[in-house]
Amino acid sequence: MTTEQLMTDDQSFTGALVDAIESGVIAAFDMLPELIVALVILLVGTVVARRVRPTVVRIATRAQAGDLVRRTPLGTLFGDGERAVENALGSIAKYYVFLVAVFAAFEHIGFTHVTQWLGSGIDYVPVFVGGLGLLVIGFVVADNATRRARDSALAAKLGDEAAVADGLKAGLYAVVAVIALDTLGVSVTIVHVVAEAFAFGAGIALALAVAYLIVVRHRDEIESTANDVVADD
Repeated sequence: MTTEQLMTDDQSFTGALVDAIESGVIAAFDMLPELIVALVILLVGTVVARRVRPTVVRIATRAQAGDLVRRTPLGTLFGDGERAVENALGSIAKYYVFLVAVFAAFEHIGFTHVTQWLGSGIDYVPVFVGGLGLLVIGFVVADNATRRARDSALAAKLGDEAAVADGLKAGLYAVVAVIALDTLGVSVTIVHVVAEAFAFGAGIALALAVAYLIVVRHRDEIESTANDVVADD
């Protein structure tokens, strides 16, 4: 290879490198306004997210969300810290707003692969919070129903208020768990089968208990009627 050929190849390589650098710089400058807008979106989202958290904490405190959650089995997940439940709700709201801001920033730039992934997370967060809300509300309702059942006349006549209350609580908890898990998108086929079996067994037990109470209450009348039938025979 001659010196002239080497110089020509060198110049070609240098020219290609310069062209690539120029193209990159031009593309960067063309994209600079979009990047500035994306940074502004992130900045605004960060400010809003920081202000959302204390607002949600105050609302949750006024609504006594912490007391409601601590009355359920979910209360152990939040520890014993002061306003742990309220702070957790505030943090969820804060990071959700920030996630929306990140999604909007990448959407503005045009990073479709990132926005698809972030969009899935944004869509699932409300579903997740809704499922937890159903669990909390369902557990609270189940506990209230259990207390009423424990103090009912039927439980007193059966002679074992604790067993009646525990059985009812287990059944209601199972129903609430199935509904909440179904809301969260978790496959609950096996849980459905177990819940149906439990409901069938509970129905049979309740029917037997009612029949027993009826027999005990009208025992004298039944014995008298039976004696009359035997006497007539």
